[in-house]
Amino acid sequence: MLRIESAGDRQAISSAGAMGLMQIMPGTWRDLRHALSLGADPFDPHDNIVAGAAYLRWLHDRYGDVGFLAAYNAGPGRYDEHLATGRPLPDETRAYVAAVVGRMGDDAAPTVLRQSPDAHSVARTSAENLFVGPAQAATSGVAMAGDSLVPAPPAGLFVPTGWRHEP
Repeated sequence: MLRIESAGDRQAISSAGAMGLMQIMPGTWRDLRHALSLGADPFDPHDNIVAGAAYLRWLHDRYGDVGFLAAYNAGPGRYDEHLATGRPLPDETRAYVAAVVGRMGDDAAPTVLRQSPDAHSVARTSAENLFVGPAQAATSGVAMAGDSLVPAPPAGLFVPTGWRHEP
């Protein structure tokens, strides 16, 4: 995602105003920064990646294995409109999803990219999970309350890679 979002440029700013490695929009950064107790600098690589990963997880929990990519690029509002009306996603979003899915070696891109009035089928088409196990909003690091992100209990955002054994 980093290569597609920012080409690894931690100071990247898109024409729409998205910032840093994960290209997070200012309003989303503000919500995530508060929810995750991050620093003030949206260009700090650690904080930007943590915020981007938490946001991706929230979008995944909301839209499923394929829909979260389109929502990340187009924004949840535009993706919700797509789901409600079947209005095609912008070409930029369709190309973005194809690029990300292509890098993952997944063949789900054609399903996302089709312009079908049955848009609800887009959200949950991939047979495999991109994340480890099913997640609840309360374990993703952020949860949705109305139109804003709020902190969730501090468990489940990351998977432990090993156990420390004290002698």
